[in-house]
Amino acid sequence: MDAPAQLRSASLEATEVAQQLGVDPAQGLSADEARRRLQEHGPNRLTATKKESGFQAFLRQYQDFMQIVLLAAAVINLIATQDVGTSVVLAGLTLFNAVIGLPHPDFGEGVCAVVIGKGEEATMIAECRKKLAAFKTPKRILFVSDLPRNAMGKVQKNLLRQAYADTFN
Repeated sequence: MDAPAQLRSASLEATEVAQQLGVDPAQGLSADEARRRLQEHGPNRLTATKKESGFQAFLRQYQDFMQIVLLAAAVINLIATQDVGTSVVLAGLTLFNAVIGLPHPDFGEGVCAVVIGKGEEATMIAECRKKLAAFKTPKRILFVSDLPRNAMGKVQKNLLRQAYADTFN
C-alpha cells in the first residue's frame, strides 16, 4: 500500500480496511496467503529512530508559526515600547502555553490559548489584538495549572482539544 493510501486507511473503519486488503477479519489470512504477502511485501517492521533529546524537543516547538509570532511580538514590543513586563509575558507564553483551534459555531474554528498560570483574560486578549492579526488573536484564553505532555515533553494538544471542545458552544 502506498503512503497516501496508508494515510487514508487510518481514517477508515477496520472492516473497510480489511475489505480493501482482501482479508476476512473473522478468518484472517490462510498460511499460503500470509507466506505470499510476506514474500511480496517483507516482514512488518517499525523503523527505529534516534531518540530526541529534551533540548531538541524544546527547540522543535519553535518551528511552530505561533511560537515565532509570539517571540517576534515580544521583541517588537520591547523595542517599540520598552515595556519589559509585556515582553516577558509574551516570551513566557512560548514556554508555558498551547495555542489550539477549537470548533466555533460562527467561524468553523476559533483560536484558543491555554496558558499555565493566572491572568486577566480580557487584558491578555487586548494585548494580543495590538500585536496580532485579528484571525490569529485568541478568542479565549484559558488558564490551567499544567499542560498535558508526552514522554518527550511535547504538549499534547489533542488532549486539550478534547478537554475544551465545547468552549465556544
